[in-house]
Amino acid sequence: MFFLVILSEQLLAQPDKYTVKLNAYYDNADYDQVIKFKKSKTDQLQAKALYYKAMAYYMTEDDQNALRLMNMAIEKGPIDHDMFYYKAMTLAYMEKFEEAIPNFDKAISLLPTEPSFYSSKGQAYYHLSELDSARKYYKLALDLDSTDPDVYVALGTISLELSAYHGGIEAFQTALSLMKLNTTEHQNCSFNIALAQQLGNLPEEAKLTLRKHLVHYPDDYSAVSKLIQIHYSLDEIDETDTLRSLLGEAYKSGSLPSHMSEMYCFDQFDWNSRRIFAFESYEDYKNEILIWKHKFLVLDSVGEIAYSVQTILDSTLASSQPKKYYLHLIKDDTISAFAHYTYEEGSDYVQLREAVLDVLNREETPVYQQGDFANWLSTKEGERFGELGNSFENAISVKSISEEYAWLRRNYAGFTFLQQSLVFDNGKPYDVLKIITSTGKTKSIYFDISSFFGKGF
Repeated sequence: MFFLVILSEQLLAQPDKYTVKLNAYYDNADYDQVIKFKKSKTDQLQAKALYYKAMAYYMTEDDQNALRLMNMAIEKGPIDHDMFYYKAMTLAYMEKFEEAIPNFDKAISLLPTEPSFYSSKGQAYYHLSELDSARKYYKLALDLDSTDPDVYVALGTISLELSAYHGGIEAFQTALSLMKLNTTEHQNCSFNIALAQQLGNLPEEAKLTLRKHLVHYPDDYSAVSKLIQIHYSLDEIDETDTLRSLLGEAYKSGSLPSHMSEMYCFDQFDWNSRRIFAFESYEDYKNEILIWKHKFLVLDSVGEIAYSVQTILDSTLASSQPKKYYLHLIKDDTISAFAHYTYEEGSDYVQLREAVLDVLNREETPVYQQGDFANWLSTKEGERFGELGNSFENAISVKSISEEYAWLRRNYAGFTFLQQSLVFDNGKPYDVLKIITSTGKTKSIYFDISSFFGKGF
């Protein structure tokens, strides 16, 4: 949520020439001039001049100096509501929310009619996970100004976290009515309405919302995935063919957002008070040790992935034979294989889901188990790649940056990107990409970029 800078309309002391000059610099957004002005004689400036200096640091995201100068302004006095409000905001940006709240209170006591003071205090309570208090102050902000869509979005978000889905829907719908079409804010809010409807077990309403949403935002692939999930919940699986094709084309063109670049969620359902998210890959990643088609991720009570059931390709089959996938449970660093169900392309999904539940309910006995799974998989990856990409001498030659990431996607599907560094060795340029593999191992992969680095600039 963004907050407008609110300046005092009335100074409590007659400004001197230095304060007037700093005010002019500040109003022109010339923050460097404000910071440099009388830097060695800061303690001689009036309180309001110190305030402008603090605000220049605030606007350039130098929180430590902003807080230091704001404290000097408050100590020198006379004080005003701006000083306490922006001291509170600075503390909030520093994630010192408990310290921020009493300063919001002081700003409110000096100017009780300013809605942003209440909404900012609500935001501080939200970050402290005190949702009831957050909601109280957001509502107080609306009592003063009922036209701020950000406040309604905040109330909608709190409602979702409190599982008050109908309240969330109402708040997001009000926010949407106050937003301009074809803006990021409108798009996100429209999606959130469908999310609240899905969580509130209103799939028909969610379906209508998403269809309308995709008319305005046809490239919102997260919404496409969400609509597929809604169709699955309504047993309208045949309705998803066009949507799946849309995701497939976006995958081929590289248009998908990063969180959907390898797989997409097509269904979610409950099992033993746990939520299960079902994902499907766009293609078989040939270079993976275990090639999977579906991942059923079982979440724990705090929403983290506890374990999974996957359909994994039978790699013993000849390429001319139809692909067959068997269920595998990956839990407690052990992989267990089951032979009671075979998934083939076009198989009935309902049967697949029932087979997954059989595994989760321990109604089937595994035909094979491999312990110390993460280490076993890491060893297999090392055997596959050998020394490739692990040093300057064995760097992988590429012709573009995009080719680097394509190589990683092919060979380390599900990796998490950490860092990219440009390094020279003996005058030759290399990109070193640090990643976390899907097995949790941190690796640095070396790419030789001499074929294109520095050319065309």
